[in-house]
Amino acid sequence: MRIWEANGAEPALAGLTFHERAAALKALAQYLNARRESYLRAVPTGTAATLGDSKFDIDGGIGVLFSYASRAKRELPNDTKAHRWRR
Repeated sequence: MRIWEANGAEPALAGLTFHERAAALKALAQYLNARRESYLRAVPTGTAATLGDSKFDIDGGIGVLFSYASRAKRELPNDTKAHRWRR
């Protein structure tokens, strides 16, 4: 059993259009971005990672969410199924 099946998320996600899913990704990215500084403070000092490394990783992860949201909105239909993928 996959984790999303166990908690009932699959039917909820399947009912969303790609544009609604993109909006959820964008909202998550905005939520994380608003709390960015707290993630930087939470980086353990006992690691070899520098503050610059941590900023790169945190900003990169948040940026990927923004990018996926934008691309989905731009390239996928406002439907629950992609009938034909466009490039």
